[in-house]
Amino acid sequence: MHKRLILIVDDEADLRAMMQEIFELSGYLVVTTCHGREALDYLMGAPRPHLILLDLTMPVMGGLAFLEELHCGDYPHLTSIPVVVISAVEQFVDLERFGCAGTLIKPASLDDILSTAWRAMERA
Repeated sequence: MHKRLILIVDDEADLRAMMQEIFELSGYLVVTTCHGREALDYLMGAPRPHLILLDLTMPVMGGLAFLEELHCGDYPHLTSIPVVVISAVEQFVDLERFGCAGTLIKPASLDDILSTAWRAMERA
């Protein structure tokens, strides 16, 4: 069985590194990007991830703009990827229209991050 791939999109380098380490220790493959534009660029030419962990507040392209582009742009092959939003800003009401697989408020516990990610991938 192939390992599942997770894309982490967050501008906080320490948090990206911590989540990457936790998921890799749990047996996942992980790719990280620091904003939504970089994530979209990655998605256009790379293996399709099984999950996207997405921050909302980032420079260049934030999480809501990323979701808008993903769902309204020319990416129909990517819209079925489960997205879990993890953010310190509770802007979750706008996320309903994108069908996000889960939401977490920073700082979230490692157990909550892992269990929410696992549930999102199992439902997909």
